Amino acid sequence: MELFKVYIIKSIGADRYYVGSTSDLEKRLNSHNSSRAKWTKRYQPWEVVYTESYSTRGEAVKREKFLKSFKNIKKFLDVDEAWSHPVTAGLVVGSSPVSRSKKKKNLTFNIKNIS
Repeated sequence: MELFKVYIIKSIGADRYYVGSTSDLEKRLNSHNSSRAKWTKRYQPWEVVYTESYSTRGEAVKREKFLKSFKNIKKFLDVDEAWSHPVTAGLVVGSSPVSRSKKKKNLTFNIKNIS
């Protein structure tokens, strides 16, 4: 079964991030780092800093659009890093991991302890 990846890449030379989705991450990263790239060409080289896997292209595209809705993707990466911290490692995000309030522009989490 083919898996679809949502990825975040970071420019090594500049403080820039790019969010995308693909079924072949290695090929896509090579494309971002090639001379044929359009937007990503000016901030090369790029490295992968985050990935998620999905079983359908539709799920991956939906998640990609959600991540692109963040004004600052670094805040999302900081939250993800916090979940790997020993204090939060025993927690699981509920069925709607992150929801965004349109009025308040805040992130909310549904958390349950699995211990």
